[in-house]
Amino acid sequence: PGAHTAAGGSRYGYPEGRGSVRLRSADDPRDAIVDPKYLASENDLAVILEGMQKIIDVARAAPDTFADPVAFPHANSTLRDTLERTAMTYFHPVGTARMGDDATSVVGYDLKVKGVAGLRVADASIIPVIPNANTNAAAMLIGYHAADLVLTGEADDDDAHGRCSTRHRGAADTQAE
Repeated sequence: PGAHTAAGGSRYGYPEGRGSVRLRSADDPRDAIVDPKYLASENDLAVILEGMQKIIDVARAAPDTFADPVAFPHANSTLRDTLERTAMTYFHPVGTARMGDDATSVVGYDLKVKGVAGLRVADASIIPVIPNANTNAAAMLIGYHAADLVLTGEADDDDAHGRCSTRHRGAADTQAE
């Protein structure tokens, strides 16, 4: 009571490990198998542990500020134990419906789901590589791209092959038509 606390965490923006999302059954898509594989790569683990150690070193350098600079959430745990028990997502998942023009991509540049008529995806799931930043701006640009496809009529053009006008269509443009 009345004491101040601080918490720190280490995040790795370019992990090597890749998780997966699979359907257990085609009959019930809500029953997905999600395996994030947060710490599957030894390199990912080493980088995150190094970051955690640096946070501890900073706290120990200011003993007047931090009375107990190393308080792990579980008794008798090591830095690695703590990481393995507390690792979690950065909450900006991408790539589950990766966009691209190769055989392994799910969505084309026109945002159409390959092999599924009449279905487009316009969210962060199409981002092919995890950005080392918040995904908000990228998701907004994807929405802008989708809107541009609709406004230019390319959304209904099966021959668009992923081409999209990059010209912004404002209110004056749509009123003139």
